[in-house]
Amino acid sequence: MTSSKTSSPPATGTARPLDDDELISLILGMNFAGHETTTGQAAWTIIQLLQNPWYLELVQAEIARHLPPGTPIDRRVIQAMPHLNWAIRETERMRPSAEMLMRYVTEATRFGTYVVPEGWLVPDGHRGRPLPARALCRPLHV
Repeated sequence: MTSSKTSSPPATGTARPLDDDELISLILGMNFAGHETTTGQAAWTIIQLLQNPWYLELVQAEIARHLPPGTPIDRRVIQAMPHLNWAIRETERMRPSAEMLMRYVTEATRFGTYVVPEGWLVPDGHRGRPLPARALCRPLHV
């Protein structure tokens, strides 16, 4: 990753490696950006769960079932907790850490004469837009 970033040509077209200060600034910036977005999403997920105690109880019960003390956390354990995943996804929708999120197209969609094929990744830049009622009563996974 750093090799492609450290030898990118400047606007003049002549390539030069980044000096140590530039490289350190870049690494610190990436570290801060990752920390800020992760912390922000975690905080907003907790806030939204606290605002919805009935759903918090579902998440807590799910965690108690799948993560008793001493259980290592891995991908399979996380995937086995749909309520926790839904809470995180809802937070991403309502309080995104980035102005634009990417979503997969689940079925081909027509816009005028253009068709966006199923499986394409498309930008979703609408912060906190309400979901249609049908989406709220038909979760993707049960």
